[in-house]
Amino acid sequence: MNGAESVVIYVMHWSMADFLLFSGVNTIIKVSFEMKRSLTANVAK
Repeated sequence: MNGAESVVIYVMHWSMADFLLFSGVNTIIKVSFEMKRSLTANVAK
């Protein structure tokens, strides 16, 4: 394996990790937002 190949693999690995982390954070934000919205809707009744 030469230098360029290892760099490509390294970048792919980290972009995948970043993507998973970002989508995980995104999902948590969406879920907490939905929960907050349903809570305020229940309180408003």
